[in-house]
Amino acid sequence: MKIEGQVPRIESATKEEFVKNFVIPSKPVILAGATRKWKAYSEWTLDRLRSLIGEKVVRVKDSATGIYPDIFSGMQVGFSELKFSDYIDLIASNRPERSKKYLSGDDVRIVSNYSQTDSELSVLMNDIELPEYCDGAINTIGFWLSAKGVVAALHYDGDGSHNLNAQIKGQKRVLLFHPSQSLYPFSGIQNSNGGHNFSQIDITRPDEARFPAFRSARALEGVLEEGDMLFIPSYWHHALFHEGDVNINVNFWWQPNELRLNKASFHATYLTILRSALCGGDPFLDPVKVKSAIEGLSPETRRLLQGMEEQIRLQYRL
Repeated sequence: MKIEGQVPRIESATKEEFVKNFVIPSKPVILAGATRKWKAYSEWTLDRLRSLIGEKVVRVKDSATGIYPDIFSGMQVGFSELKFSDYIDLIASNRPERSKKYLSGDDVRIVSNYSQTDSELSVLMNDIELPEYCDGAINTIGFWLSAKGVVAALHYDGDGSHNLNAQIKGQKRVLLFHPSQSLYPFSGIQNSNGGHNFSQIDITRPDEARFPAFRSARALEGVLEEGDMLFIPSYWHHALFHEGDVNINVNFWWQPNELRLNKASFHATYLTILRSALCGGDPFLDPVKVKSAIEGLSPETRRLLQGMEEQIRLQYRL
């Protein structure tokens, strides 16, 4: 892997400029200081968040390594449920396990499915602003909180959404890879728990002997400072290194107006259509329901679908 450049940073842009220069050509960018006028930027401390949502029970990811999800340690990917105030106590401490739990926005959603607002998290909407840059309806708003040392494994956002990630507190370093590159995704049939949007490559210590095409991979690197907002275009792979002592983020996902075929999107579209069909056409795919549907197939059917997926992987050198 080679870092071929830095993610561009701009101070401001109109919606028209942003869509023309970054959304349509599918180019990442950091909007420097885009959230500094938000109430969240000036007021969100751990104590403030505790007073707002401390009693809510949240699901957090567990990891033996600090990489999320924990797909490289050989342990079962796990979750815990605890009160938000107890999670704050953990990451505010000096305990070494503070980076072994991670509250992520794909589990803790302020808004989901376009209009379903979590009644206990809705108070957070008073402190943020909906970004003007989205050229479509926002389908999900996620809330993220982590300690230093967390690493988000190399992946693209699973439903092919564009992503605006606002850094409220702390700092993150990001690596971004264009979706045309070979990044060795997990199988979506054999791995019925999901995870086909994750790379088999451990970004913290890539095994280039096992994954030789990664030697020629090219990445953009960027640093998200407090108040910045990062645009991650649809199907761009990214890994995030949480470098602030405490990191607070809000992100906004929305669907592109058009589907672009590339290595990642072709594989993902096949799996999305297949999984939706197995779940009776449900567009909002429950991982538990998907897992049950795939495991309920006959061995012959599962082998056929695995073979079709493998042909896509070979054809497009995934």
